[in-house]
Amino acid sequence: NNPGESIPAYNNPSFSVSLWVRGLPQTDRRVFSEGSTANTQPLFNIGTHNGGVEPAVDSFIRTDTGATGNHKYSVAPAFDDTWHHIVYTQRDVGGTPLAALYVDGVKDDVVLDPRRPLTLNTTSIGGILRGTPSAWFTGEIDDVAIWTRALSPAEAQLLSTGKTPVPP
Repeated sequence: NNPGESIPAYNNPSFSVSLWVRGLPQTDRRVFSEGSTANTQPLFNIGTHNGGVEPAVDSFIRTDTGATGNHKYSVAPAFDDTWHHIVYTQRDVGGTPLAALYVDGVKDDVVLDPRRPLTLNTTSIGGILRGTPSAWFTGEIDDVAIWTRALSPAEAQLLSTGKTPVPP
């Protein structure tokens, strides 16, 4: 990242990440990740189930001090060897981050646990880039996009149909 850029996305008070994925269940692999090459603690991940036994989306966030919200798993499958659309949205409400996950345009019932502070300097697709690259996803990833605002439910649904929403 460079000064003035919008990535890493998690550095913004509000943001959204969307992408298409196709792959089988895998143990703890990342389709989107933000970390730090200076400190191995802060981490924001969207990926496969950390146990590899379910086709769920795994959201994992760890702060600068190592505090985690634990792994949070989608109810809807996204890693069953067919194409699925994933959207993660987060917005700041009075200093509290609130997040939602959408799979194929439908808000998932998972209760996410976004946390701060995260001092991030690296954004990666298909793995983690920190001191050592790792957690490589085996499959396909397409049409990755980042917004510096939380997309609405209607916009998340529109993206799953292949159309880019018009900015407000």
